[in-house]
Amino acid sequence: MRGTALSRGAKVRESRSGHGKSEVGVRMHWLLRDENTFCVLEESGYDYDSTAGYNETVGYRCGTTQTFRRWVQTLLELPLHIQDGAMFYSQRLDLSETEAGISAKS
Repeated sequence: MRGTALSRGAKVRESRSGHGKSEVGVRMHWLLRDENTFCVLEESGYDYDSTAGYNETVGYRCGTTQTFRRWVQTLLELPLHIQDGAMFYSQRLDLSETEAGISAKS
């Protein structure tokens, strides 16, 4: 796995130089993660992640709106408040646009 993370790191560095930004972050599709995700992201060179959220409901999975560091050394976590799939999919909250707007504001 480490070799894969290092090759990803080269891609992250290339991305930084390509768009002129000094920070590069990620949010995993469908908020998928496992116990290795944050270590792999850090080893790959990402500065921040926004994967900590709910697929089923609205709210702060980590109980905070504040940016924080996990057990890794440098990777920042920017908590995700709303995953659109949680609001609109029929297997989840199945909200109308009006209901979703109210939920997002509360």
